[in-house]
Amino acid sequence: MLILLLACEGEAPGGFAPQPTENIFERWPVEGLSWDLAVLDGRIVSTTQFGGSIYAWDPDTEEEEELGDDLGETQAVVVDGETIFFTVTDSGMTGFVARLESIRQYTELVSEGDAGLPMRRLEDMTMGPDGLLYAADPGAEAVWRIHPDGSSAKVVTRNVTPTCVAFHEGQLHWGTADGIFQWDDGTEVAIQILDQGAYGMLSDQGELLLGTDEGVVVEGELIASAEELGRPAGMVRIEGSIYVADQGQGSVWSFER
Repeated sequence: MLILLLACEGEAPGGFAPQPTENIFERWPVEGLSWDLAVLDGRIVSTTQFGGSIYAWDPDTEEEEELGDDLGETQAVVVDGETIFFTVTDSGMTGFVARLESIRQYTELVSEGDAGLPMRRLEDMTMGPDGLLYAADPGAEAVWRIHPDGSSAKVVTRNVTPTCVAFHEGQLHWGTADGIFQWDDGTEVAIQILDQGAYGMLSDQGELLLGTDEGVVVEGELIASAEELGRPAGMVRIEGSIYVADQGQGSVWSFER
């Protein structure tokens, strides 16, 4: 069942002006509640907050397939070709990065950094242009750079509480509750570029989309808003639609853009 939600007129919280013509659809009520999204062969891949599963869903046929089961508390997911990488946490106490092998089999790749720092709660992950994985770990207060074969895991920066990571215009960005930061590999310095906190980020058509408490924001403009949208986080594009994982309600929403 599709539920149509219209953005409200007037000012949204935080001073953003919602677009009254923007429609948001609840497209996929994920069993186990969606946490993060990726794309595999034109299908949306979602980890789940509960149930330890990874699902794939086809937006055209609305057919769902369980790709992984009994995996633990899954969080972030990245797809590289046909390979699915995901993260698991044990209530934030310990965490690791894994590669899915079959529906109930995975290979644990790494659970601590090269210097011995344990991973704890890798909430978001992306693949950089260098072919390495980058993960936001607010539990360890770190952003990680991880080789996809698990041979190395280094801390990019410490003493931060990142909720999301993305590459935008070739540079690593991460979000916290307080702002968006851009990392410079040359100087090894992070610069705060926005004071808007975010739970998810997507570099799309030259713009950086942010999943915030108000909805999906681009350059200070609220482009997708709905009262029922609790915590918009992981985002992907398939053709003309943006799909958003709502960590608050557990569903996947979409809007045209």
